[in-house]
Amino acid sequence: MRNLTAGTLAEMDAPQQRHIHLLDIALDGQTISITDDFTDVVIGLKTYTATGHLLQFDHDGDADGMQINALTVTLSGVDQSMIASALQYDFLGRRLTLLRTYFDENGVIQAPFMLFDGRCDGPAIEESPDDGSCTVQVKASSHFVDFERVRSRLTNLESQQQWFPSDKGFEFVAAQPQDIQWGGA
Repeated sequence: MRNLTAGTLAEMDAPQQRHIHLLDIALDGQTISITDDFTDVVIGLKTYTATGHLLQFDHDGDADGMQINALTVTLSGVDQSMIASALQYDFLGRRLTLLRTYFDENGVIQAPFMLFDGRCDGPAIEESPDDGSCTVQVKASSHFVDFERVRSRLTNLESQQQWFPSDKGFEFVAAQPQDIQWGGA
């Protein structure tokens, strides 16, 4: 479980909740910081620019959104400066973080906590000439999204020769003992 503050835990249990998301995408020398709130949000020295209902998140995770492996961020109604940023930077492999924070009944913001930390797969831009709308979509995956996936390359002769037909480096691997102790007796 995350280290959540008492204030955040209290607001998560409250009958009426108000929470917002804070999104950071790290680019070369610049970080895009936006929020789905209707006003700009300042946390510490960082300002998250308000996008309101124009920012949406689609993720594969558990029901309460506490564990997310893949995330799609959609920003609709995008102005030309955001499109220019999307086209100017190479998003592939860039860090994307998504935080959530709650407000108490007096409107005081609680400590944000991490929902997602991963790497961008890249942006997709859709423009509609009919109605003039534009949508920017960024997909990202967590570091462990395919942790349990079996890789296609094995450490045996057959797998090695698929890529390097004349390489005999794994020729005698099958004859080796299965339990090899490295660096000790």
